[in-house]
Amino acid sequence: MAITFYSTQELIIVQQRLADLPDGFWRDMATRTITSDREEILFEKADVDNRKLAPFVAPNMQGRVMRGQGFSAQSFRPAYVKPKHVVDPTKAISRMMGEPFLGGMSMEARFNAQVVNNLRLEREAIERRWDWMASKAIQDGQVTVAGDDYPSVTVSFGRDPQLTSQLTGTARWSQTTTADPLADLARLNDLCFTLGNAPITRFIFGATAWGNFIKSQKVLDLLDATRRVGSSEFPVIPLVSNSNSQSMGSIITTGGRFDLYRYSNWYSDVDSFNGALTTRQFLDPNVVVGVGPGLDMVAMFGAIMDADANFSVEQPIFPKMWKNADPSVVYTMSQSAPLFVPLNPNNSFKLFTE
Repeated sequence: MAITFYSTQELIIVQQRLADLPDGFWRDMATRTITSDREEILFEKADVDNRKLAPFVAPNMQGRVMRGQGFSAQSFRPAYVKPKHVVDPTKAISRMMGEPFLGGMSMEARFNAQVVNNLRLEREAIERRWDWMASKAIQDGQVTVAGDDYPSVTVSFGRDPQLTSQLTGTARWSQTTTADPLADLARLNDLCFTLGNAPITRFIFGATAWGNFIKSQKVLDLLDATRRVGSSEFPVIPLVSNSNSQSMGSIITTGGRFDLYRYSNWYSDVDSFNGALTTRQFLDPNVVVGVGPGLDMVAMFGAIMDADANFSVEQPIFPKMWKNADPSVVYTMSQSAPLFVPLNPNNSFKLFTE
């Protein structure tokens, strides 16, 4: 069998045609993608104080020079994510999973299938990391990047600390007779508008937080046709069909519309010391996150520095394929240098309800 080594461009085309397996809930909130021609990512944030009054002057006096809108800039060299797999030539000999028992694929077809599967696994792992970074940026207003060969670095986007809030005592949503979820959300909604100059339009509930939310009598009153103002509609039955993310309806009043989501997806984190897998939630089940379109999150990617890319390439994922002579083995690897940046981080909040 003659092994075909595919060019990077051919591998990119294959990856682009693969099914998008991770749900993309968090990274889909990015409004645009920017790739850099340098390793560093530079992002700028304008001052949000844009409601200045024009000063009064006498008609025969000169106009007053007003202070221009300031901005701050940050630079960050992102860590690479570069999942890598072996394409073992000997595996092209034996029957593959799902293939008819008497065989039906040529050795070359089996080899090509392994290459495609490797690219799928690599893209899936990279996009799941993108989801993780986007979720941290939205929930916490910062991302901590750490790895075996990368020192821990926290990239803070400057969100006001007041927008991370913890309920205590009888205010916790599990205390259904004393808790007031609507007042808690209204408080943080108003604070986001004051600090970020943009409204909140979406509430994302962890599974436990949602269950406690729909137990509140004040929440249930939103659905009471005899007293409600608006057309709010959401289910109040705890039993729902499970999926990573679910649209649960909306709260609609004369004051605006808030879309409601229930989120319960998870990922596996590998312990670098013993290789053990730990399952972690993207969103704490007791947390509610508020977010609005003014967050202006951007998916940014540093340039991949690789000799096979003429030393620098601007794209979100750079796949490659090469042969090792001894032992004889073929590798595939996909590389990405991501950072998800909310340019207006004060257009989100995080509320611990328990």
